[in-house]
Amino acid sequence: MGIETLAIAGLGLSGLGAIQQFTAARSSSRFNAAAARQAAETARQNQALKQEQFARDARRLQARQRVQLAKSGVRLDSGTPLLLAGELAQELGFKSQLLRAGGDASIRALQRRAALDRLAGSNATARLGLGLGRTLLNGATVFNRL
Repeated sequence: MGIETLAIAGLGLSGLGAIQQFTAARSSSRFNAAAARQAAETARQNQALKQEQFARDARRLQARQRVQLAKSGVRLDSGTPLLLAGELAQELGFKSQLLRAGGDASIRALQRRAALDRLAGSNATARLGLGLGRTLLNGATVFNRL
């Protein structure tokens, strides 16, 4: 077996290594993208449940406030009780928006992560071409020296 044969074998093994690296990087990126998409969907579902629970609790709080005021004989349609009810509704609305904004931010972050992972998988294809090109150029250099 001559040195040329060994150089060709080395070139082939190097090319196979580049292909295996590409396959592993692409598979990893696809898996990570799928995991991030699933996490975003789970976060979306959790946010919806939290929103529903908050809305239910807010309605109960408002009802409890009305009952307590009514028990005390206060008219609910004017004056301070009306202002209290309005302030409570405004505060609950603000808290609801904060809850929604926090969940939306988490979901967007997970969606960006999934997009970046998909991009990394696409970049793996370019890296494969570069890796194979480098291998071929190295092989050509070795053959020129022989």
